[in-house]
Amino acid sequence: APDAQGARRAPLAALRELAAIAALWPFLLFALVAGYAFAAINGYVYLWLVDGLGGSYALVGAASLVLTLSEVPILLRSRDLLERHGVARALWLTSAAYAARLGIYCVMTTRTRWLILVSEPLHALTFSLTNVALGAHLKRVVDEERGGRGAAAAGAAASGVLFACASLGRAAGFLIGGELYTRDCARAIWVGTLEVAVPVLVA
Repeated sequence: APDAQGARRAPLAALRELAAIAALWPFLLFALVAGYAFAAINGYVYLWLVDGLGGSYALVGAASLVLTLSEVPILLRSRDLLERHGVARALWLTSAAYAARLGIYCVMTTRTRWLILVSEPLHALTFSLTNVALGAHLKRVVDEERGGRGAAAAGAAASGVLFACASLGRAAGFLIGGELYTRDCARAIWVGTLEVAVPVLVA
């Protein structure tokens, strides 16, 4: 029984220790807001492209291909990018990419729907680079705070918290984006995310 109680208390103790690390909180907020932006964009942009702008499924397929291919160089070179520019600059770049991507959506019309092919390579910065940078920062902060003592377990707990924050953000993005989309206000998704979420990321 004592061992079982200890096992149940261990995760709570790890969470309390993480909550005391002030340097983690801004990055957890970043993960939350970035998760929202990710879901608001990727959940509805292709529906809008077809339903709202009259785009073809071939255009959706081409945009998806460009989006996927754009991730490869970032994932392969992410460590070099972080070592050269640092986590803070990488996340600033992520925020700028979100602003540019949403800005393109805001000006797209039925005549300029091909701009989707210009916006989608930015996904590599708004998703792939974000995840790599947050994960790297998380590991560094936990290692510094724990001084190597139980850093692996604390790092695993911190990764779980980071994932939970991003997932909560995505849930909110899908819910709010879905409500706006069903009200025929798809453009409000892009404008709202640009005006509300992106400033939080930059801050």
